[in-house]
Amino acid sequence: MSWICKLCETVNTDDVIECEVCDAVSPHLSRFDYDEIVPDVPTTIRWQAEDCDCVKLSYRGHVTDVTHLNAARILAKSDTVVTFILKNEVTEREYTYDVREHKPPITRLRFLRREDRDFIKELCSDEEFGKYFTLGKYGDDFNTFFEATLDSFAKGMAFPYVIETIDSEPVGMITCQIELKDGDTIGYITYSVLPDYRNYGLASEALMNLRNETKDAGVEILYLAISTTNKASRRVAEKCGFKCKDPQLQFADDTNSAIMLIWQYVFAEHISKREVMVKKGIEAFRKEECDKAIRLLKNALKFKCPKRCPYNDGATYKYLAEVFAYQRMYKNAYESYQKAKSLGVEDSKIDKEIKWLESKMYSL
Repeated sequence: MSWICKLCETVNTDDVIECEVCDAVSPHLSRFDYDEIVPDVPTTIRWQAEDCDCVKLSYRGHVTDVTHLNAARILAKSDTVVTFILKNEVTEREYTYDVREHKPPITRLRFLRREDRDFIKELCSDEEFGKYFTLGKYGDDFNTFFEATLDSFAKGMAFPYVIETIDSEPVGMITCQIELKDGDTIGYITYSVLPDYRNYGLASEALMNLRNETKDAGVEILYLAISTTNKASRRVAEKCGFKCKDPQLQFADDTNSAIMLIWQYVFAEHISKREVMVKKGIEAFRKEECDKAIRLLKNALKFKCPKRCPYNDGATYKYLAEVFAYQRMYKNAYESYQKAKSLGVEDSKIDKEIKWLESKMYSL
């Protein structure tokens, strides 16, 4: 699944809320839950839509505008599926829930607190946790591990979060330890969810949220160590955009051998958003998709031009002028060429184009 950003034409994965190129925010749901389902008795469903201009609810063949609502009563039966259709200027997205299968809650992250000690101890004592994870150099010394985690957090070298429900019930933990390695800021992630809350997408949601938090903090690469026998975590990693560093060994469990493999997510912040959008604009122009090219080039000007990027403001205005001229939007082309020239672009062709455009404008 994916969604296309209308502002820059980027195709984003379904779990991403912000466009990975232009940071435009798509409409999304931050909550969906419902009361106990009783046959032939209406059930109240509740939701919270974010960054939406329009919200529609599709249920049993009927589509209802619920833009200004956050709850509705439906008659839920064995085949009940509800779909939310969300729109804003960035994109249109759909969220579909099978009421029989979807289990609340939508979760949120909060920082680890000292009073979480008993819950984290319970989480670490789970059989599945012991099967795939360890406390590293702390062995079985949980208390030292817990204090060290809080200490790293205080020093800004860790992001320890508790995963909790919308009702503030803790259901899991996700942590990112920060290290500096070969000039890069690296984040090493571990996570775990209580058994009763697994297989409902909570780990994926938490990992996506943590990815956004670490990105804002300047982390450049994220790592996950996943056993080849841990198929659930492999699915979570794939869903959240992580790639296995050793893909040839990714499915080694098929040979009944367990191997811990590194999965990584490399942030693309070192890639200039300006450069990406100008290149897409030039490509659209070559395909004669002029409206798309104009939109991309204009949006590119909103982003800073990093050092060594060839697409500075002057060069971008020059490309924009070429598209306008091709579209016979002579005034816009003239103004864009003048802007490029004022920004220091030296090209004899620009002077010729300006004179030609002046003659065209005067003749109209």
